[in-house]
Amino acid sequence: MSGNGSRQKELSIDAIEQMLDSEIETRLQFIRRLENSPIEKVISSGEVLGPLNLIDHDGHHQFLETKGYYSRFRKGDNVQIRISGDSNSSEHLFDTTVHDLTYPSEGKLCISIGNSRKEKLDSHTEYFIYPTENEFLHNKLKDCILSCDRSLYRNRISPQLDSKKVPSKFLDRLNSSQIEAFNFLSSSETDAAVQGPPGTGKTQLLLALVAQALACNLSVGIAAFTHAAVDNALSRIANLDVKHTFCRVGRSEMIKRELYPQNWLHGRTAKSFGSIKGYRPQLFASTTHSWALSPAAPKVDLLIIDEAGQVPVYFMPVLLSTGYKIFCLGDHKQLPPVLQGDHSGTVEHTDIFSQFLSKHSPMLEIQYRMNSQIQAWPSTQFYGGRLQPHLSNQNRDVLSTFNGPKNYLGRRPLQLITHKKYGNSSTNLAEASLVAELVDRLFKVTEYLPANQIGIISPKRMHNGAINQALQSKFGVVVASQIHVDTVERFQGQEREVILFSFGSDRRAPAEDEISFIGDAQRLNVAITRARSRFYCFATEELASLREASIEDKQDALPGFFASFAKKNRPKQNK
Repeated sequence: MSGNGSRQKELSIDAIEQMLDSEIETRLQFIRRLENSPIEKVISSGEVLGPLNLIDHDGHHQFLETKGYYSRFRKGDNVQIRISGDSNSSEHLFDTTVHDLTYPSEGKLCISIGNSRKEKLDSHTEYFIYPTENEFLHNKLKDCILSCDRSLYRNRISPQLDSKKVPSKFLDRLNSSQIEAFNFLSSSETDAAVQGPPGTGKTQLLLALVAQALACNLSVGIAAFTHAAVDNALSRIANLDVKHTFCRVGRSEMIKRELYPQNWLHGRTAKSFGSIKGYRPQLFASTTHSWALSPAAPKVDLLIIDEAGQVPVYFMPVLLSTGYKIFCLGDHKQLPPVLQGDHSGTVEHTDIFSQFLSKHSPMLEIQYRMNSQIQAWPSTQFYGGRLQPHLSNQNRDVLSTFNGPKNYLGRRPLQLITHKKYGNSSTNLAEASLVAELVDRLFKVTEYLPANQIGIISPKRMHNGAINQALQSKFGVVVASQIHVDTVERFQGQEREVILFSFGSDRRAPAEDEISFIGDAQRLNVAITRARSRFYCFATEELASLREASIEDKQDALPGFFASFAKKNRPKQNK
C-alpha cells in the first residue's frame, strides 16, 4: 500500500449480518406499533397520513386527497395503504409507491399512487398511508451480503491511475486542497477517502477523477445512497460524455431530469443494469441499492461513492465486490445514515465513509457556498478552523443591495430571533407566523430572492405543517409550494440563499427533543451550512438560554448553544 493510501478497517460479515438483523427487527417493531395504535394518535405524530379519499384516476395513477399541509412521504417512497379496522386500529390493503405529492389548494394535499388491478380504490372509503417495513429489501440485501466472498479484503486487484493522462483543463479548475486530494487518490494503491465539508467542491474533484479514469480506459461506477445524490453527481460531469458511454440506471420517475443538459439523458438511461441494450457503457451511475441488489451490476475498475457518510456500512461487502478500487467522498461531521437500531456494540462505524477514512485522508478546505460569517462557526466547531470561504463568496449577502432599514432582518448574516410565544407539544402556530412574516419582509426588501431560494427547517414534522399553513395563508399555494419546508435530514445535500430554522418550542421548553437537537452537533452543522448568505434561527427565550450544563453529552454539546455565538461574536473578515 502506498504511504498515502488508506486501507479500510476490518469489518466482519458476522457483524454486518447482526447489524442487518437488528435493523429488520427494530423496523418491524416500529411498524407494528403504528399498525396497532389508534389511527388518530399515529396521524397526530406525523408518521401516518390520512384520512384520504379517492378523487380521480387515470390509466396509470390514482389520486388521493386529504386535509393537511405536510407529509413525511415523498415521491418514490414505498408505502402501504390501509383502512380503519376494529378498535380504531387499521387493516392492510396493499403496498404501493408514491408517484407524486402536490398541494392543489390551500389546506389540501394530493398524493398519487399506482393504478394496477390489485390496487383499485373507491371514492366512498377513507384510506390511510403508512410506512412499510422493507423486510423483503433488507432480507434480499442480507442474502447478497452473505453470498459475497469473505476473502474480499485480501484478494482485490487494484487498478492504477496514470496521473499524466488526466487532461490539464480539469486540473486547472482545482484549488490547492482539491489538487492535494486528487494527488492523494491518484497515487493511492488501494481504497481511499477524502473529506469534503459543505460547499467545498467535491464535484470538481469527482470530475477530475472521472476524466482521469476514462483517459486511462478504466470502467467507472458512481454510487450514492439516494437518487438525488446520484443525479447531483452525474449531472455535473455530463459534459465529459460525447459518445453515449455513460448510463444512468434507475426508475425513470426517480431521475431528476431537470438537472441535466436538455436531451442529454436520451439514450443514456436504463431501468436496471440488466436492461442496458445496444451499447456497452464505460460509466454507470446508480444508487447503492441498485449496485448491491442487481445480479447484472457490472464489476468496475473504479467505484466512486459520493455522499458516502449517508451509506450504511452494511453495504460494504457488496460494494467491495463491485469495484476493484473504491474512492469515498463524504463528511463524517454531517448526518450519519438513518438507522432504526443502536449498533454501537456491533460495528465501530455505521457509515461507509468512516470505514474508509484514515489519518492520511485529506480534507477539502475552501468552500464556495457560505459567506465568511456563516462558515466561521462550523469551521471552528467541526473542522478545526481549517474551512475557509473562497473570495467569490466571503462577503455574499442577498440583502447587500438594500439600503433601507433592516429591522427584524438584522445586519449580520447569522441571526437569532427569540420570543415568548409557545405552542403545543408538536407545533407552535405563533412561531410559524413569525417565520412567514420574516419571509414576507425578505420578499419586500430584495428583488433578487426567488421563493425557491428560501429553505425552512424544523425538527418536528407537524410544526413543518404549521409553517406551510402560515406560508399558504400569506402567499397562496403557488408561492408557498416553492419554499422548501422540511426536516434537517431531508435538507442534507441541498443549499439555499436563505435558511430559516424554527424549533417550534412548546410550554415545556426546553423539551427533550430540542435539547437532543442542540446536543447533536452533526444535525446543527447540516442545518446551518445549508445557507449561502443568511441564516435565521427562531427559538423561545428559555430554549436560547440553554448552556452546556443542560446537555448530558459534553463531547457533542455545542458550547453555550450557537445562540451565544450568533449574539456576541462577529468574526473578522478573511484578509
